[in-house]
This record gives sequence, C-alpha cells and structure tokens, in this order.
Amino acid sequence: MKEFVSYKALAAGIPVILVEPAYTSNTCHQCHHIGNRKGKEFSCPSCGWSGDADVNYPPMNWRA
Repeated sequence: MKEFVSYKALAAGIPVILVEPAYTSNTCHQCHHIGNRKGKEFSCPSCGWSGDADVNYPPMNWRA
C-alpha cells in the first residue's frame, strides 16, 4: 500500500511524508503529547483534551 500511495502521489506532484507509526494513536492532536487511550476513549493529561479516540486520530495524519 505504501508503494502504491507513493507512486500515485509522485505522479500527481504531491509530497509523501512517512511517519513512524509508534504512538500515533496515543498522541494528542491538540498538544502533540502522549495521552491515555482506553478502547475508544482518549484523554490528554497535558492539555486536558478528552473524547472519542477516532476524533483524536485523523488530524495526526495531516500534521507535517
């Protein structure tokens, strides 16, 4: 999949930034600190954000 996405992005002139997957689902999208994830619930002790883990995760994909 990585090769396919890279190939398509290169053809479209879109840069691809590979991100180490470790802790991406535990990283707060607000302050980028490691938070606490229990199933579908996420909370960040650093900034206090809490909510559904699926709401927390997507912005991490777009961060450069």
